[in-house]
Amino acid sequence: MSVEGTTFNIVGMQQITFAADAAVGLTVPTAARHACIAITTFGVRLGSVTTVPVAGTSGVTLAAGGFVNYTDASGDFRGVLTQLRLCNAVAGSNAVVDVMYFN
Repeated sequence: MSVEGTTFNIVGMQQITFAADAAVGLTVPTAARHACIAITTFGVRLGSVTTVPVAGTSGVTLAAGGFVNYTDASGDFRGVLTQLRLCNAVAGSNAVVDVMYFN
């Protein structure tokens, strides 16, 4: 992947299926500094370790088909990525997200 002349190398991928409604964090590879999170099916809610999202109640709602992009070449998003928490937007919906990590 290239952003404004900067080349990113893929250092990992992850798929999360939210079978339960509890918020979960990402499994961020050691070398990862950037990520793209795609919401594959159903919606999810996004929060952090300090503002944990709750299905149907709280957190930033992201619709299916959307994505969150942490690939600004001037940034190091490792701290943000390790703090993120995601859950089903609607209780019991079994949302799926795909994450691609870059260095």
